[in-house]
Amino acid sequence: MNLPHVSFWAAFHLLAVAVGLLLYVKRSRTVGRYRTPGSAFAWVLALIVLPYVALPMFYVFARRKQDHITALPWRSPQTNVAQGSDQLPRAIGLPPIRLAPTPQIYSVGSQALDALVHLIKSATKTIQFETFIFADDDSGTRVVDALVQAQNRGIKVQILVDELGNHPSMRKITQRMRDNHLDLKPFGKVRGLRSLATGNLRNHRKQVIVDGETLWCGGRNIANEYFDSVADNGWTDLTFTIQGELVDDAATVFQGDWDGTNASSAPFQTSNSSEQASHAVRLVPSGPDFKFDTQYELLLEMIGKAERRVWIATPYYVPDDTLQNAVTRARLRGADVQLLTPAKSNHGLADFARKRSLRDLHANQVVIHLLPFMSHAKLVIIDDVAICGSHNFDTRSLFLNYEMSVQFLDNRDVDVFARWYVDQVKVTTLADPQPPTLPMDLAEGLVRSLAYQL
Repeated sequence: MNLPHVSFWAAFHLLAVAVGLLLYVKRSRTVGRYRTPGSAFAWVLALIVLPYVALPMFYVFARRKQDHITALPWRSPQTNVAQGSDQLPRAIGLPPIRLAPTPQIYSVGSQALDALVHLIKSATKTIQFETFIFADDDSGTRVVDALVQAQNRGIKVQILVDELGNHPSMRKITQRMRDNHLDLKPFGKVRGLRSLATGNLRNHRKQVIVDGETLWCGGRNIANEYFDSVADNGWTDLTFTIQGELVDDAATVFQGDWDGTNASSAPFQTSNSSEQASHAVRLVPSGPDFKFDTQYELLLEMIGKAERRVWIATPYYVPDDTLQNAVTRARLRGADVQLLTPAKSNHGLADFARKRSLRDLHANQVVIHLLPFMSHAKLVIIDDVAICGSHNFDTRSLFLNYEMSVQFLDNRDVDVFARWYVDQVKVTTLADPQPPTLPMDLAEGLVRSLAYQL
């Protein structure tokens, strides 16, 4: 009596599985939709076992790239810089190496905020402001006051804040921006089914460009914790200001984010710094607007060639297996490999997901330094090159978010970052990960399967 009923639901299930797998294949065949083997297996298994739940989740969370990607129109450098092999970075869509005056690096939060406010107050023409979080607190108010004053002086101000980073507790300060007629755009609005599929791709870039001449950039959002001292319950972080041709590259990225396209930026204005531009740097943006996963590819190449050191500072350490293996192989080749990370970050799931990776590092004699406070700094030093900016060392940052960092290729700049790293290590304890129980190991595996979303 029930056989026809059973056959109907079996056929319905098989149809749902077929639709899910066809959608998976279609998305996977699109250029640039790389997934880790673990992620691919998890999606396929979910689409077979429970397609009714997995199919809508796949539609929302599995998209990684924009449908139409146009290479950004980087300008040719005014001065050619011979700095090792430039073939891979240029092939994956990164701008050329540029020359800049001495960058100013800020590890003290109050100094970073002072530099930002001073920069805004010094504007004579334009301010392009992009951030993930803009908090309704003392730091946010101070920055908004400076922006409003600039607007009143006739400065063209453009502000881009991620829609999810700008959650309800921050709506008061963004409303104040609008009340003062500041040109504010939320990035990545989720409105309706069409935008839901891209709503998981968040803008994590942090940059302020003034007059097309000076870039303020790094890991800091606009909120008190990023600028207060550790003694005042603040976090450690890294920010820098830089001038030169690289600022034009940053403006190109901002313009693409502002327009929602890959439009070119306004004409470049030469830096007014009197110092000779002699520091080699490169902008490293990544995200759904790039065909390749640029920061990920760059890290794989650099770590794969590392001879002396790989020093990583990150608040969240959840790499995929390929990047994890590159890190451990560098140690096996004899390089000095170290990880600097908070003992407890502000994201508990990310801390839980990293446990397997930390045990693997420890087993391969990688030194793991645990900070007794929250550090939001994102820094990788590989031999004589440093990369600093908004990129975390995790899969969401490397594969989903819109991010932006700067590659520093001058020993003078790398030494500054290295001294900061050594100073941080002085207050750490060494990690000694213990083997997990079976239930804990299963739970870790489940959380790691969601690592892209952490």
